[in-house]
Amino acid sequence: MPSKPTKRNIWIILAAVLIILCIFLFNFAQPLPSAEDYVRENISTLSPVKEQVGGKFFVTEIEANDGSGFVSYEDGHNAYTADFTYTYEEENLRITQFEVR
Repeated sequence: MPSKPTKRNIWIILAAVLIILCIFLFNFAQPLPSAEDYVRENISTLSPVKEQVGGKFFVTEIEANDGSGFVSYEDGHNAYTADFTYTYEEENLRITQFEVR
């Protein structure tokens, strides 16, 4: 005849389920990328203007909120400011518009 579950056994099972759930969420739930980080990392590709005289673009100021933002960037020779819009498609950020002022 099977034994009756005790309160201790129930707590052990609940703790095990909670640990497994936390491990799953920690390993598989990735935060959405921030627009600022994405633009910083991809500024050379996003900019319609290309770097000059061997320079490499770097961001000097950036602000993004609610699907739009602006970025100031330079290559050591020329400085630009651009407005951009973005959306999240599933878990990926997509720049929908990038326009130099």
